[in-house]
Amino acid sequence: MTGGNAARYDARPVHRKLRFALAAIVASVAFCLVAPSPAAAAWTLTIGTQGNISGDVSGASGGTPATFSCHWDPILQAQSGACAASAIPPGTLVIVTATPSGIGSKAVWSNCTTVLGNDCYVENQSTDRTVTVTFVNGFTLTVTKAGPGTGTVTSAPPGIACGSDCSDTYNAGQVVTLTAAPSAGFFVSAWGGACATSSGLTCTLTMNSDLSVTVTFGPSPPSGNLHVTVQGRGAVSSDPPGISCGTICSAQFGGGQTVILTERPLRGWGFVRWDGCTSVQNDECTVVIGSAQSVIAVFKDVAVLAELRYVSASERPNGDRHISAGLVMGEAATGRLQLVRNGAVLASKAISVRAGIRTVTLKIPSDIAGGRARVRITLTDDAGNALVLTAIVIVPPR
Repeated sequence: MTGGNAARYDARPVHRKLRFALAAIVASVAFCLVAPSPAAAAWTLTIGTQGNISGDVSGASGGTPATFSCHWDPILQAQSGACAASAIPPGTLVIVTATPSGIGSKAVWSNCTTVLGNDCYVENQSTDRTVTVTFVNGFTLTVTKAGPGTGTVTSAPPGIACGSDCSDTYNAGQVVTLTAAPSAGFFVSAWGGACATSSGLTCTLTMNSDLSVTVTFGPSPPSGNLHVTVQGRGAVSSDPPGISCGTICSAQFGGGQTVILTERPLRGWGFVRWDGCTSVQNDECTVVIGSAQSVIAVFKDVAVLAELRYVSASERPNGDRHISAGLVMGEAATGRLQLVRNGAVLASKAISVRAGIRTVTLKIPSDIAGGRARVRITLTDDAGNALVLTAIVIVPPR
């Protein structure tokens, strides 16, 4: 400052700086409004294959460029072909289909978003992903143990030892028998799943699909007496031993023990049914002992018990001629004794025969010529069963 006058401040350089700063801010905001966001990264889908049979994986969907043509060779333990696809847009639905070789085989997928049959669905994916398919010849049997008790379950043919190994794969159509072994103090209180109709310690299955079985072990109930009543004529035996009707028809068995009763009808009788069994299969009665129990075995008379031992014709001193027939009768019966020649009845007589060794006779009319003829005996027992016995006889001349 000089001469007492205040010097003037020049603000023009500051104004220029402010204008430049404002212009930079506006330009930056405009760029942010119009510039595109960075594109999300594409992802890769990889197919893993394994198993004891060969198979193929193919297909894709949802407009994805992913195309699969992947083959699994179980002998070489190697895959070939297009088993991965990259540059898949994020969120794209990809569907790949597994085709196992052979009848009764199947494909088991893992790490898919959804599995429907042999199809693996991968959706809403934005990062690399690997899915695995196992080609298996056969169907899977899975056993689950339940209940307050303990025990093991094994299979024949081998494969399941549950315990620890409670699942295995079996060929299509293969018959598998599961056997439960309860721990001390327990018994098999129930079978479930594919074995829901079974009882006792075993269950037999045919592997025509994937099957699940539940075995429930419960505390053993108190021991009980098993009594068998036989209606009709037949025999009943048990496994384990104890019942042998008609000698011993009652025995004591342990609580929870499975007893198999087997029937055997006597000659001329047929088995009809069991009453009081836990289950019946192939005419065998299964009883799971839980308390005092009674079982009835019903047999039906299906035939006349009779045998023709001999037939003879003779002439008595007074000149009368007679037919004699010897019978062995297992039961009483009624009927007729006839002499027949060329289809015509020459003589007939009603008979009633008791059980035992019996002889029936028939007088030959005096006008019947001698020669070859047939004796016919018709018998009917109390149950309505009929029996016809015949034999050739030589009639003495007149």
